[in-house]
Amino acid sequence: MKATHHISLAIISIPFLLSNPTARAQDNDKDKIVTEALDPPKERGNDARKSETKAAKNANKRANKRARERVEETRERAKETAENARERGQDATESAKERAENTRQNEQQSVEKARDRALEARKKGKEAAENARERAVEARDSSEEIAENAKERAEEVRKRSEENAENAKDRAKKRVKEARENGDEAAENARERANNLAEEAPERGQDTAEVANNRPNDARESRKKTAKNAKNAKNAKNANQRAKVARERGKETAENARERAKDARESGQETAENSKERAKEAAKRKIADTPASETERVAESNVTDVTRDVQMDLEKRKTRIEGRDQAQALINDILGAKSRISRAEIAREEQFRPRFERQRQGEDRQIEVTPDQRRAATNYYQERLYGRQVEGPAPEFFRRSDRRFDGRDSRIDGRDVQRMEYVRPRYLNEGRRYVHYDSRSSIPAILMAAQAMDYVRFQPTQEIAPIFYDRQNVTTTYAMPLPPENYRGADSVVVSYPVDESSMISSEDILFLQGSTQFSDPYSYEVVSIMADAMKAMPEEERFVIEGHASAEGSYEDNMILSQHRAEHIVREIVRRGGVSPDRLIPVGYGESEARLPADAAEALRSQDRRVVVFRMKPESITQR
Repeated sequence: MKATHHISLAIISIPFLLSNPTARAQDNDKDKIVTEALDPPKERGNDARKSETKAAKNANKRANKRARERVEETRERAKETAENARERGQDATESAKERAENTRQNEQQSVEKARDRALEARKKGKEAAENARERAVEARDSSEEIAENAKERAEEVRKRSEENAENAKDRAKKRVKEARENGDEAAENARERANNLAEEAPERGQDTAEVANNRPNDARESRKKTAKNAKNAKNAKNANQRAKVARERGKETAENARERAKDARESGQETAENSKERAKEAAKRKIADTPASETERVAESNVTDVTRDVQMDLEKRKTRIEGRDQAQALINDILGAKSRISRAEIAREEQFRPRFERQRQGEDRQIEVTPDQRRAATNYYQERLYGRQVEGPAPEFFRRSDRRFDGRDSRIDGRDVQRMEYVRPRYLNEGRRYVHYDSRSSIPAILMAAQAMDYVRFQPTQEIAPIFYDRQNVTTTYAMPLPPENYRGADSVVVSYPVDESSMISSEDILFLQGSTQFSDPYSYEVVSIMADAMKAMPEEERFVIEGHASAEGSYEDNMILSQHRAEHIVREIVRRGGVSPDRLIPVGYGESEARLPADAAEALRSQDRRVVVFRMKPESITQR
């Protein structure tokens, strides 16, 4: 019976032991106790058996309780895990829905923006097309008006020339007729006087003879009268000779008058022909001074727009230059071969290429440069930039007769204009050049960058006043002895830089279209290309200043800005054509500050003030890095 009881306990606790390792270990201990209880020690009493049975029951209860607690904990954790999973799933669903909604809204906004941009682009395209049509109509009307005006002026000149020639012819005929009439009248008068004297002489001689016969006492007086009459006869003979001489002189005078009339007629015709030619050249020159085709106008407008945009950006950047790296970056953005302005200028040049080709192929305008001419011109520029005196005349490239075309004829009414003598630049003192600005904010960005690179120096204008503004230093050689008052005021600034005065090259061979930075002919490109070759061949540590100068017509401020832009354009051409580094070149615009002729001077004279001046900077002025 006892053994059966213990066995039944073991059987009852087997399922629990299988599901709980801890309980199983505890039951093993109990089994050990049971086994010991089953051993035959008969001496143990009933109390011990009861105690063991009770302990076993308590152990089973605790094990079952712990098992249930663990099961409940496991169930709770499972529920919690499931709840968390369900919540995460809901959050993921909500997030996915929100992302999908955001994506849909973004796509819708993108579509709307694209539609708006397309509408705006279509609108701008229509406006651009309309503006292009308007400009084309304006250009056509302007070209027709210019051509019509030129035709009218040529016709007026022709009519005036023909009228002048006709008047000269009439005057010559009148003079010839008057000379002939005067000569004939003088000859007739002389002939009549001679005939009268010849007729009177015999009668007087006969009267004298009769008186002598009738009055013997008056023989002496009669002889005297006879002698007098004989003298009159001789005078009559002389009168005939004088009449003959007068006739000869009349003929000669008439012949001279006819020759003068002929010369006057030929001169009038020649004058009329010259007037026609000058009218044609004037019309052609006026057309050549402005962009003619619509593509040229568009290209010029594009350069203007790009320059304006870049200048607006430079105005902000030039006051925030910190260090040489930023200064170098700004120089590249202004003068670099790949800058925005440079790309726009290249595109403009392509549009002007047909015009230049027509100029190259025109009659007596072949300006192709041979390799020998280019080499000689390059060497000439190098020697001049080094400050060396060049013996003999300038190379053939600078003396060619075909340089005179489309505005290059520096003559007035066919008469050669005498070139102005060299005069030392107005604002040059002890090896330093000075250019004036009315305030620091007016200084171009490229000079701000040059100052950060230690190439130029800024100083108040008052510091140089004793040098240039004292009465004994003011010269009348220049059209404007002093800068405007605001360029000498308290806020005014001068920019100075050291140069080698002996290296100065002054060139009037680079021509621009009116109010533009575009070269007006192929010869200007050749001059700049040769200048670039000369600078490229010189050591890299050499730096150069390219100065732009204007004539006196126009406002002072506009001339300062235009000459600065033209100097910068020349520098970009040198960079593109010669591969010269931009930081070796400094463009400076002087405007009309050193113009020598007033605004009302003849155009052929004022054109000598529109020049480009090049200096080599002194070696000691270059900062050692």
